[in-house]
Amino acid sequence: MSESQQESFPDGFLWGTAMSGFQVEMGRGPINSNSDWFKWVHDKENIEKGIVSGDFPENGPGFWELYEEDLRRAREDLNNNAIRLAIEWSRIFPNPTYDIPARVVRDRRGNIERVDLSKDSMTLLDEKADHEAVKRYREILEKAKELDLKILLTVYHWPLPLWMHDPISCKRDILHTEKRGWLDDTTIIEFAKYSAYIAHTFGDLVDL
Repeated sequence: MSESQQESFPDGFLWGTAMSGFQVEMGRGPINSNSDWFKWVHDKENIEKGIVSGDFPENGPGFWELYEEDLRRAREDLNNNAIRLAIEWSRIFPNPTYDIPARVVRDRRGNIERVDLSKDSMTLLDEKADHEAVKRYREILEKAKELDLKILLTVYHWPLPLWMHDPISCKRDILHTEKRGWLDDTTIIEFAKYSAYIAHTFGDLVDL
């Protein structure tokens, strides 16, 4: 195709790169072993049966430490104008948030319709949060903004904190294990708390 035949993206078109925290963050720096997926991919039986590849996230590309270079390459080498990033729930809240008060509204069948959080609850969530992780995520988002990348933020890209989902126990006896992840409606309540905290903490840096 000649230069005169080349077409451009229409105005407002977002050309970007997407990534999942679990897939790209580790490889350098601290290891986040607090998620269900970390436990799942390290399970010996899963590896022996070929359920997982045996590739470990701690041998990954190291975005947690190399984010400045990676974001610069997305902007300059790939000509991206957008980036989709994900927050790892298990990094922000490595410990349970069950004790944080929330008002839960249910329908007549008992299904959760709404979860309301007070200002006091938001303060308690902030006290529970890992502020080193919060600081690093803000640094990542601020760098993306500095590079004029529109930010699409994924709140949940599959890993759950290990304190609410034990995948190995579920595999062995899902009916009698306590930490069943999305099979328990308490996870919906905890997700509402987590999502509210993410919106409050990072909303000023996010476009979509």
